Amino acid sequence: MREFDRGDVASALDRAAEKGLLDDLECARELARVRVEYRHEGPAKLYATLARRGADSETARQVVDERFSGGESEPMRAAAGKWLRGHSWDPDRLARHLSRKGYSKSAILASLGELQPENSRSHGSERGR
Repeated sequence: MREFDRGDVASALDRAAEKGLLDDLECARELARVRVEYRHEGPAKLYATLARRGADSETARQVVDERFSGGESEPMRAAAGKWLRGHSWDPDRLARHLSRKGYSKSAILASLGELQPENSRSHGSERGR
């Protein structure tokens, strides 16, 4: 087993504490920020990620509630926008993608109409003619 200098260990622990890395709640908040901003995770997937990473259920629920206090719409729009940059408009595939990302079915169904790109709206209305 490798030995470490006690002073180095103490210094590393002090730096980690200053950054909030030894505080479970702050660590969970930082992980949530990254997972929502960069991976566009929704509430259900974020909760599962936090639990898998060791957060207790109370901490995970608190962090998810804080992160989505304004609802799912804005983060879900960002997730949909990223997906739509690489895919053509297909509401069923988009809904499945958002569901896998952890967004609720009710939020997905409520937002699909406003997520549809403008250029696909005109094409969709011509199909029925």
